[in-house]
Amino acid sequence: MSGDASHERDRVVPLESVPRPSASEPELFIAGSERCVAVSFRMDGSDAGEYGAPLDEEPPFCVLLFAHSSSHGHTREAVAAHPLSTNGLLENCVQEVLNSTAIIEPSCTEPTAAIGRHFVIAFKDSTFECIAEDCFVAGLYGSGDVAAREAFVLCR
Repeated sequence: MSGDASHERDRVVPLESVPRPSASEPELFIAGSERCVAVSFRMDGSDAGEYGAPLDEEPPFCVLLFAHSSSHGHTREAVAAHPLSTNGLLENCVQEVLNSTAIIEPSCTEPTAAIGRHFVIAFKDSTFECIAEDCFVAGLYGSGDVAAREAFVLCR
């Protein structure tokens, strides 16, 4: 393995462009279809102001859209027990795994092999992982029910 950090396998880095989940009450909801996965969760209160939410109210819910997803899964395990914990996986954080061993690289024998990015949302006692083309904030909502409905609608 190269000493150059850009070539390390399974290097976990936080996504700075998306809010962090609440440490105490993330209220996770997952919806999916053949073409995408949407995840809603309550944002961490310290991130709310950055996204225009009033600081004196309950933090809003964020809906993340994982476009052109090829696989996803949700497991009930603490971050410390996750195989990526030694590679920098952080609790209550949306992250990308760079140079992921979970992604199949294209080869001469498999020209249509899956290509994508490996995303992980680590909560206090569970993780959500997704291989997708991209991850972006699809919306912020004041209610968990509204956020879940919007996540479902995005994946119809």
